[in-house]
Amino acid sequence: MRFLVFTLLVSLCVIAVNANDNVLPEEELLDNVSDSVYIGSESDDSVVLGDFEERTILSKFYKGLKLALRTLKGVNCSIKEALYIQLAAKSFVADCENCAVETSKKLTAVIKSCNDVINTVNDIVNYNDNICNNGNYNDGTDADKPTPSSCSKKLRSKFNTLNKQSKNTLKLVKKLPDIPGEAGVCVKASLDALTEAFTLFPTNVIECSKLTSN
Repeated sequence: MRFLVFTLLVSLCVIAVNANDNVLPEEELLDNVSDSVYIGSESDDSVVLGDFEERTILSKFYKGLKLALRTLKGVNCSIKEALYIQLAAKSFVADCENCAVETSKKLTAVIKSCNDVINTVNDIVNYNDNICNNGNYNDGTDADKPTPSSCSKKLRSKFNTLNKQSKNTLKLVKKLPDIPGEAGVCVKASLDALTEAFTLFPTNVIECSKLTSN
């Protein structure tokens, strides 16, 4: 009896180890995701349209990013887009302070998410300058140079993080109630600019891939 129990436990351990060996990193999983096909049962109630759309967009972003980062021209283009949303985040955070906006739990969450975006873009710039040695990029001489694989891998990881953070920020902004009074008027322009920049970010990065598609 004890031998039977021991044999069963060993079998379960082997199954668990094999299962872990078959788990792919997120980037490898995204490589296998179709841009237009979601494999699943039509009668599966757990499949939500919003989830389907988000997965499709995520897949397109990842594949477009991967193409964009093949050359230094694409890297430069993608980093410009990252800096653009960083500027929008910085402007909004600064306006919240300068306009004396009354803090709330929801506003604090948006500001924190903006700061996460700002920090991630700083990491991207640091990688580009110090790890990829691309700080002195020259469009005339460097544009078509291939991006070193170690560099593109690190940048790809950070850009995927940035994309998730920007999407999270937009979700938090949607939950944000109207800011009353003069403070609301004061901060409206930067909030609108942030919403537009963050919404366009994935599409703009995908557009950068066209620079390397020829």
